[in-house]
Amino acid sequence: MLPFGLRPPGPSAPTLDILIQPSIDFGQAWQRRIEKIVGGDHIQLAHIDDLIALKSGTGRLRDQSDIAALERLKQLGAS
Repeated sequence: MLPFGLRPPGPSAPTLDILIQPSIDFGQAWQRRIEKIVGGDHIQLAHIDDLIALKSGTGRLRDQSDIAALERLKQLGAS
């Protein structure tokens, strides 16, 4: 997988990660998605297992620490 990040100017601007050749099947990930209502808006979130799978193939240190945090959340019962 080839990841790269897009970040607008500004010290607190969020980074948007773009994944080329992701390691998961989109259709299967879409079926496992989590639907939430936030501020009255319906949003779709990737399942924690899919996030871990996506971050596992990047080779980036940032993703390794994210995987550790996601694994801790999973142990606490987050999905």
